[in-house]
This record gives sequence, structure tokens and C-alpha cells, in this order.
Amino acid sequence: MTNRDALKRVPNNITLGVNVTTRYKQEVEFEARWIGCDETDFIILRITGLKSESGLNLVSAGCPVRVRVNINGKLLAFSSEISSLLNEPKRWMIIKYPIDLMEMPLRKQTRFESYMYATLHLDSKYVIKGILKDLSLKGCKFVPSGVEKFNINLLKKKTLQLQTRFPEHQEDTIIKIQVRNTPKDRKEFALGLMFMGDTSVVRQQIKRQLVNQSVLEAEKD
Repeated sequence: MTNRDALKRVPNNITLGVNVTTRYKQEVEFEARWIGCDETDFIILRITGLKSESGLNLVSAGCPVRVRVNINGKLLAFSSEISSLLNEPKRWMIIKYPIDLMEMPLRKQTRFESYMYATLHLDSKYVIKGILKDLSLKGCKFVPSGVEKFNINLLKKKTLQLQTRFPEHQEDTIIKIQVRNTPKDRKEFALGLMFMGDTSVVRQQIKRQLVNQSVLEAEKD
């Protein structure tokens, strides 16, 4: 399937995730709506979900841009460059037609390598520090720090809070989890966690990792 065929299937007005690297090397992330494309030169988006006005001031023509959208369970992602920005009649972003495009299914059990500091909270007094690894839509692996001592039976099948900070986020994310198992690995002791609460931030992080992965693969080619 060509890039033209894939982009033709993008529904009008669908919400997309957009990430821009500014000229100051700052990452700005926001949502946009798909307006359309002329098939060979440009794609038109309408900016809708920018959280801060200051972020928009840093975005300008020539900045690298990464776009991702979920269509019928498949992730469509591509990298390009901003051609121009317009403020009338709406906030339009016009980007150059992408050379490379990635399309792949969002499998529920797909896991991605990660390394983020995190804490598990049973209550205000019982806190376990560690590292979050192997992120997926359903859960993750949590490796307690070497100095942590705790009773694993105290944690099983209880609802805990996992606190961590995902890349490109200014604030910590707290997700309800349950300890489901202790994966057998001779090299490290770990806890298998299952997400119980809102996982929208996790889904965004996985999509971002897929896009970054596609960019790296394109650069290798």
C-alpha cells in the first residue's frame, strides 16, 4: 500500500496526536484534526488541543513534526516538516507530504522496553521504590530497588497506586494497579503489574514509542 492510499483512508475531522520539535529543541505535544491533503504536496491539520499558548509560540515553519492516528485498531504514523502556520479562519498547520509512513496493528500484548523511576503505594506509609520496565497497554514489570524489603503476600491481589513520570510530561502519573505475578528471571526480582485504572497516558506513551521507533528505522534506511 502506498503512502497516498494509506492517507486517503484517514477520515476527515479525526483527532490526531502531534509532536513538534521546536527550534529550541523543546518538545511540544498537542492534538489536531485532520482536514485533508492534496495527495502529493501538503497535508492540512487544524490545531485543537494545545494546552498552553506559550507552546504554540515556539512552533514555526521548518520544525520537524510527528503525527500519529489510530484507525480501526491500527496505528498510522509519519514524520514530516511544518510548511506554514495560519491563524485564520482557524489555527491551521500545513505540513509537507511525508516520504515515509508506518502502519501497524496496536496489539494488546505488545511490550516495549522502558526504564522509568516509579513508586508503589499501598498506603501513605507503605511505599516501594523501583524501576518500571516492559510497558504494555495491560500492565508492566516493576523491579524494586535492591534495598527494598517487603512481604510479597501483602501486595498480591490488592489495589495499589503506581506513580511515575512519563517522558515529555511535566507531572507525575498515578495509575491503579494490582500485583498479578512475580516473573521468573534469575537476573532480577520483579513484580508483574496489571493496570486497573485509566490508561490513556500509557496508550499515548506507547504510540509515541512506536513513532520514535519508526523514525529511527527510517533514518537507518
